[in-house]
Amino acid sequence: MTTVIKLKRSETPSQIPSAGSLEAGELAMNVTDGKFYTKTSGGTVLEVGGAGSVTLQDVTDNGAVTTNDLTLNGSNLVFEGALENAFETTLTVAEPDADRTITLPNVSGTAITTGNLTGITSLGTLTSDITLNNSNIIFEGSTEDDFETTLTVTDPTADRTITLPNQSGTVAMDGDALAYSIVFGG
Repeated sequence: MTTVIKLKRSETPSQIPSAGSLEAGELAMNVTDGKFYTKTSGGTVLEVGGAGSVTLQDVTDNGAVTTNDLTLNGSNLVFEGALENAFETTLTVAEPDADRTITLPNVSGTAITTGNLTGITSLGTLTSDITLNNSNIIFEGSTEDDFETTLTVTDPTADRTITLPNQSGTVAMDGDALAYSIVFGG
């Protein structure tokens, strides 16, 4: 006569047996998921075998590397930091309406965001032209107050070039009588 052995089982998807429902070393099965579980002598319920028993921590602890893309469907990357506390940094994405690519530069440094613009003290050296469309350059000065100097341009009717001289000094302005008389002999 054949003896049938039936494990504790569930047909509810994703249901994992509780520690109180198993003895140490006893097996249970989720028939719908095709997964087996056991309880350790320490009282922890573990999945036996299968991909579900591998965590991302297991992969990184073993120094694994992948050449495959990581796709997060509606999920974020959450960074805890060195201290496990109530504060995390979450990298999220707005719902895209087209394929987008953000390329991280091949340099070290701090990312610039709308939240840390005032902390940026240097952007390095410009090595190409900057085009400002309908924008001004505004200088605050050493005192942050209601007074600024704005560098602007009248809408050009042709290509124009203004060359600053290769010397130190003060730029003369229209209305400065002394500078005007020196430059134009008036």
